[in-house]
Parts: sequence; C-alpha cells; structure tokens
Amino acid sequence: MKKALTVLLVVILAFTCCIPVYADMGTLALGSCTRTSSLSIAGSTATCTSKFNSENDNVSKVTIEQSLEKHSFLWAWDTVGGTWNKTSTDSIVTFTNKVSNLSSGTYRVKTVFTVTTTDGQSETVTVYSAEKII
Repeated sequence: MKKALTVLLVVILAFTCCIPVYADMGTLALGSCTRTSSLSIAGSTATCTSKFNSENDNVSKVTIEQSLEKHSFLWAWDTVGGTWNKTSTDSIVTFTNKVSNLSSGTYRVKTVFTVTTTDGQSETVTVYSAEKII
C-alpha cells in the first residue's frame, strides 16, 4: 500500500512540475516580439526583471504586471512583496523591481505581458523566470 501511494505521489509530482518559459515569440499581428522574465538573488534580496522587445511598429501599448512568487506546497506559489505594474508605448521596455529580507525557499518571477496593437488586437502571455533557491 505504501509503495503504491509513493508511486502515485511521484506521478502526480511529475505532471505538476512547472516548466519555466524564458521567451515567447509573438502571435497575432505582433510580428517578431520577445518577452522575458528573469530573477537574480544576492543574499536575501531578489531582483526581478521583465523585458519586452518588438521589432515592429504596430505595437501601440504594452502592459507588464510583475510579481515575485515563493513556492509554498507541491504546485502552489504565493506572491511575496506585492505586484508591480508598468504601461508603456515603447517597443523596448525593461521593468525591474527588488524585494529584500527574503527567507529561505524557492522563488520565481511571474510576468504577465498584455500587448495591444495599433489595430486594437490584444494578446496576454504569462512568462515565468527560472527558479532560484535561497
């Protein structure tokens, strides 16, 4: 019975592990655009960086919502330090925030990019950074 339960838990964990996405090529009428989310940690301070880059002139607005998440249990993640937002009309946007006094654990940056084109189409994509352990 214990062996079967162990195997079941291993299978569940295998299917629920998050795979970080480092970049996403745009669709719709966005042409070539790149979205990235990254995390660096020094001591107990996290630096969260989200970048958007579009090579086309048809992007009228990009909204970036960024948050630092800490792994809590199995597939659950909790937001720590709040959520930050930035809206820009630029084709290249870098958005950086810091969170200090972190406790030990596993962290990642979650970034939600909402891009609106000049013809009114919009697309929302969520990008996660690689996980870092303190």
